[in-house]
Amino acid sequence: MFLAKKLSKATMVFILLVSSGGCFAAHFYDPPNVLVQEDDVWAKYAEPKEITKDPVLFVGGSEGGLPTYFGAYYDLGHPVLALGYFSPNGADAPSFIPKEFDRIPLELIGNGLSWLHKKFPDKKIAVVAGSKGAEAVMAFASTSDRRVALIDKALLISGGAYAFEGVLKINTKEAKNSGHSAWTFQSAEIPFVKNANYDSLNFVDRKLKHRDYYERALSRANSEGSAKKAVFTLDNLNHAKILFICGKNDMVWASCEMIKEVINATPDKANLELLELEEAGHVVFYANKDSESPSPVLLGNTSEAAVKKAKGKTREFLKN
Repeated sequence: MFLAKKLSKATMVFILLVSSGGCFAAHFYDPPNVLVQEDDVWAKYAEPKEITKDPVLFVGGSEGGLPTYFGAYYDLGHPVLALGYFSPNGADAPSFIPKEFDRIPLELIGNGLSWLHKKFPDKKIAVVAGSKGAEAVMAFASTSDRRVALIDKALLISGGAYAFEGVLKINTKEAKNSGHSAWTFQSAEIPFVKNANYDSLNFVDRKLKHRDYYERALSRANSEGSAKKAVFTLDNLNHAKILFICGKNDMVWASCEMIKEVINATPDKANLELLELEEAGHVVFYANKDSESPSPVLLGNTSEAAVKKAKGKTREFLKN
């Protein structure tokens, strides 16, 4: 009862586990890196002593700030630009970075691509993102920004199919819907699915179940006809190889169902691949049991066998 009262306003409404879901658990560390704060880019840049793979743009998610725990890709030989695109801390970020998870310029994704292209003009660029970070990448790819063409590969983990509403004071007990899109392009809000009310969040074994929360939001958007305007398309990425990874047990949101919705709506699927893991939840690169996890949010159980599949497929996909 105490936990239910304490978390009646979602303490972690948009929990991003891309830091753990987007890296290999054996490599949870920040590799040696330098701060990049130029050309409207705010990021960490890590360059291995021997570059054996193409550069990676690593996009964090709703935890905000500069991403952490991207050592797995560095260890594989990729130079990595770990991009920050909003900062709840605020004081540590340059003025062009939003302080809230609300009306975030999608051009920031393009700026990261431009930075890597300038540094490695003869190399291809891979993008790695998960959960809300994958939402950002999909939203960017659905715009008319020409820098989408710089993406050669996209690894999108536990992502969705829609742009959702922004959240003020995200991941705190004071979190509330912003009334605006989480994303903008050319200073205009992109169409979005309005979030459900926080008070509608369900508890299962004293843990928050966000999946119901998102399903209610999408049900209302579908009945109102607004979901069609907010759904992503892959038309601008038909030149790139795309690997989606999702877990059928995802309790944060119905990632597999949403991803398949986008894939099914794409006429030419030759460049698309989906790894749908039977025994995985929202995180796919480490084993998880919700009954043993300290997380206040249901993630969905992930087995060691699923982790092995996800890691192997990722290594294979990111090979030059």
